[in-house]
Amino acid sequence: QISDVSLPKTKPTPAALCYIAQGPDVPGKFDVKAAQTLGLKPGPLYGKLTRGESVTTPDGTVIHPSQCVGPTKAGGIFIIVDCPSPRYIDSLVSSPQFAPFLTSTEASDEGKQTQLVLVVHSLGPDVALDERYKSWVSKFPSHVHHMLSSPEFVPDANPFQRHLRVQASMAALDPSVYVLPQGSNHPELPLSSFSDNANVSVPSSLAIFEIEPKANLDTSKVRTLLTPEEMLEQKMPAQPASNMEETTATTSSDNEAEPQSLAEASSTDMDDANGCSLQNEQSVGELIVCPIGTGSSVPGIYRNVSANIVSVEGYGGIVLDCGESTVSLLKRFLGYPLRNTHNTRIAQTFPEFVSTIKLLYISHMHADHHLGAILLLREWNKLTRSGSNRSRMTIVAPARFWTWICDYSGIEDIGLERLDFVCCHDIRVSTDLTDDSGYANWDRFSNVKSKVDRLASDLGLVDIKTCSVVHCPWAYGLSLTHSSGWKLVYSGDTRPCANLVTLGRAGRKSPTILLHEATHSDDLLEDAKAKRHTTVSEAVAMALGMGAENLLMTHFSQRCLSLPRWKWANVHAVRLTRYGKLVRSPGGQVDSAESGNASAMEVVDDDDEPEEAVEEPTVQDDVDAAKKELLLELAESGSE
Repeated sequence: QISDVSLPKTKPTPAALCYIAQGPDVPGKFDVKAAQTLGLKPGPLYGKLTRGESVTTPDGTVIHPSQCVGPTKAGGIFIIVDCPSPRYIDSLVSSPQFAPFLTSTEASDEGKQTQLVLVVHSLGPDVALDERYKSWVSKFPSHVHHMLSSPEFVPDANPFQRHLRVQASMAALDPSVYVLPQGSNHPELPLSSFSDNANVSVPSSLAIFEIEPKANLDTSKVRTLLTPEEMLEQKMPAQPASNMEETTATTSSDNEAEPQSLAEASSTDMDDANGCSLQNEQSVGELIVCPIGTGSSVPGIYRNVSANIVSVEGYGGIVLDCGESTVSLLKRFLGYPLRNTHNTRIAQTFPEFVSTIKLLYISHMHADHHLGAILLLREWNKLTRSGSNRSRMTIVAPARFWTWICDYSGIEDIGLERLDFVCCHDIRVSTDLTDDSGYANWDRFSNVKSKVDRLASDLGLVDIKTCSVVHCPWAYGLSLTHSSGWKLVYSGDTRPCANLVTLGRAGRKSPTILLHEATHSDDLLEDAKAKRHTTVSEAVAMALGMGAENLLMTHFSQRCLSLPRWKWANVHAVRLTRYGKLVRSPGGQVDSAESGNASAMEVVDDDDEPEEAVEEPTVQDDVDAAKKELLLELAESGSE
């Protein structure tokens, strides 16, 4: 059941927190010669004196720590300064908490100044360029080290070098399809424009600042970070290409007699997982689909978690699921603040694209599909909340997502008053037969039609529908049909599902693009069933079953490090309770009153042995599956 319980109301606070931290006192050094002079022999008594305890020698002499242990040294102090914008500078520099650490002030404390060894500056744009801030920093003692984290002085280098190497390798194969991410090792400004102090540096991954026994910046583990262009310039090893050719050949062998059957079922060629454009030249209404994250569950070296962006030329942008780090990847893919010159797919920078987003769709409430939404909404709000560009965004998602968004809006401003929410349940296709007892007395959201009509007008859509799919409670697929003629269907996470086939065929129009999950290769079918995901062959069957012109597969298991194996025999074996077999022999028909594009589903002959049908989901099934999935995850992690 959907809960009406929300967290206690809060409101955002503009306060920025800074920290002054002091380490523990450092015990004095033990003087062995002094202890031996006092008649002590090496042993446990040395330890007691070091711990500050008095000891007695065999002759009855009491020896105190002060007689053979040096004075205790006060622990080192470090400061972390958080200054989000120049508006905070006056409050910061006048704070009495920092006065003891500054020279030439009435509250100066030489002891505190001696103990201070490090100041970390976490600064927003333009703060480090402000003369008020520079003057305040210059008042710290000259021995203090300053770590400056500021967008003007820190290069936009990519610390995830193994991932970058994979991206660069793919871009070397086809730069128009595999977009090289943006990155640079050169800051906007040199450090000298902030300070001439030799103790000022910018942070680096794996750098260590040692406070005791002596203040020291250790950069011995810092790696040299290559830019994407430098990755491309390096000579690529021959082994990966050999592996890819070998894998491709094996896959073709597995597919046996039908290497071109899927192509025959498509009216246009398919692009890879980094973009699918339907026309060579952009025109109003053109659809461009770019998966940003094509992995499942958790981020990996090869793939991030689920996120897909859609550009509708002349109308605006769409985001289909938004896993963690989506914003970071979008900035590198599109370019921030300047355009990524390697990106020929979408001719927009990150701010330009985000400002035009009209629809954020969340398929279900698993974290790998929505954890990045908060940051995306924050960036959108920051870009559109002032001036003439106070646009609105529509969120289509399960009801629980809206509860979460409303609760979070009490922490920071994400533009809640400009967000229109439409529950996936309220716009299901009319033939969705899923049991909806979990939505008893469901009337929380109003004006659904007006919100959907506004969204349709904003994006030039003629139809927006969802359907329940077989994965977890409140999981949905989505269909968007545009006035220019294309139709996009997105599966979210699901087992092969009759509801989704019905959604794809709705309006007697087959999908132009089916964006479908393909978590597992065929040899992991039992895993797919247990966790309610789809295999590659099942995704192909779903595409053929609804007559999709293009199939774009995503949400691959992080265990999938090469081209997944699949067989046409497994494609033919897929059956659904409502439709029977999705793929038939030449001249055969799909078992459905709404056969749709039957000719697009004709493939080579297959045996007629009965296969186990995929059952339709119910709310109780969803609950049971969620429990089973949790138990499986606990078992795999070894938890009790």
